[in-house]
Amino acid sequence: MRRLILQNRVFFTGFAALLLLGGALLVVIEHGDAIWFFSAGRTIYADSFFRAWTRVVEIPTYLLLLVAFLFIRIRHSIAIAVTGILVTVVGLGAKAFFARNRPVSYFDELNLLEKIRLVEGYGLDVLYTGATSFPSGHTLSAFALCGYLAFVAPRKGWVGALLLCAAFLVGLSRIYLVQHFLEDVYAGALLGVLLAMIIHEIQRRFPQDEGRWWNRRLRR
Repeated sequence: MRRLILQNRVFFTGFAALLLLGGALLVVIEHGDAIWFFSAGRTIYADSFFRAWTRVVEIPTYLLLLVAFLFIRIRHSIAIAVTGILVTVVGLGAKAFFARNRPVSYFDELNLLEKIRLVEGYGLDVLYTGATSFPSGHTLSAFALCGYLAFVAPRKGWVGALLLCAAFLVGLSRIYLVQHFLEDVYAGALLGVLLAMIIHEIQRRFPQDEGRWWNRRLRR
């Protein structure tokens, strides 16, 4: 793991900064304050951006990357598939264990929901309510997928920074869209990077010689 961190200094330095900032905010602000903050400053442009960006780590992206890596190295396609499976299992398992209300349900119970400006398409639907808030599955997926891609990218500097920003914006979108609290996103990011590190280390331990089928690529 130490070698992985040293090779990806830009990614992990940025991630550490995000953890420190998020941790500080969790200490100094009240539960739900981040949602109130975004609710008071919505714009049609931000609404459109976050509605679109929040979906970049869903199934179509995994399938696209899985197929693309078949023409680069099969082992990475396998890792992408494993990432998707583990993200789903860990996310659903944690949600079931903690069973914490999503923001819509939380504020509704406090009779405060009417004061929050919801984003069109993200409101009272059953998908966005109930006790499935902790951790944020989309954030978990974003940091696991972007983390793994950063770890295997040949250019560790700007690519790692770009992928970290992409994952961060997914996490931010979940708060903006009133889908999760800050602590849900914080936990999702932490779990996602841990999963990415574990998956990368496991696949790295497989033999690297080109004779192995998982080190080959499909012919074009």
